[in-house]
Amino acid sequence: MIIRDREGRNLAQVWKSQRRAIRAEFSAGNISVWFTGYVESYSETEIVLARDSDQISISLFCANFRVIEPDGSSNGIQWQGFARVVVITTDANTACTLCELNA
Repeated sequence: MIIRDREGRNLAQVWKSQRRAIRAEFSAGNISVWFTGYVESYSETEIVLARDSDQISISLFCANFRVIEPDGSSNGIQWQGFARVVVITTDANTACTLCELNA
């Protein structure tokens, strides 16, 4: 599945072509892990983020997406500092949040 913004643009394609910094956040119980990098590659089933010496693959297979475009309202207060946020939930009910950092 392709992640699209309100205008229908493929976000992974936009992020890669504009070399936007993306922070991926994974949370489980009391543990959270962050990885900040750039889109190295993408397909309908995977996004690969990379940085200097490592990379991470995020499966999009059977995933649902929710795109949040913070507007400064109280509803988006937790997402301030980000241009766009994508919440990915897999069929196994695991979640990953991709946050596009403001330029």
